Amino acid sequence: MSEGLIAEDAKQLAQIIVNDTDRLLADAKSKKQLEDEDDFLISTDALNLARVIWRCREELNVLSVDGVESEITEHICDIRKYRPDEFDLVKIATKNRARMPFGWQPLEYALLLAMRQPVKLLLPALRDRPWPALIVAMAIQLQSLQKDKPILLPIEALRDLLRLRKSVVAGVIKQLIEEKVIEETGEKYHTNRAREFKFIAEHGVAWEYLPAETPRNA
Repeated sequence: MSEGLIAEDAKQLAQIIVNDTDRLLADAKSKKQLEDEDDFLISTDALNLARVIWRCREELNVLSVDGVESEITEHICDIRKYRPDEFDLVKIATKNRARMPFGWQPLEYALLLAMRQPVKLLLPALRDRPWPALIVAMAIQLQSLQKDKPILLPIEALRDLLRLRKSVVAGVIKQLIEEKVIEETGEKYHTNRAREFKFIAEHGVAWEYLPAETPRNA
């Protein structure tokens, strides 16, 4: 995934999308994992468009970015020489395949959502403690994204993201396990594998939402 890119308008966003699709195309070719290059190209462009629009919506905190999407779509079709009606159909087909906004990692996205939808911890051992509350809010968002699958709460990544000492993050995770907010799943932890968890704390008993920021209608 391309990182550190800055776009000032819809045309530049379109170019970022097609450039990343080209990178993925080259990678698929090198691994001999490609059956239909034309189909891969248009479907990946549509998927990347959905991820960019998702990111625009989250960063701007607005409910609709239809105007931006229309402009980017027009520029993609111009660059690729797609028929607009065909690209619109491919957008529909790939609409629900996007799993993460363009350029974001799961923990970064979970932190954004957690800041918008903070929680209050109700368990006596955790009450009024900001770092456990923030990590719990992130875990809730990660579990929502993962559905029934386990979530990852890697100590090093959380330390870097939250600018905390490693021992502080490790202490929070240990306490959340002890208080039965999260539970380890799968094999026991060892040094070369990220620990997998499931969020199990009950809403209204162990935690509750605080008032959230309301997205603007735009």
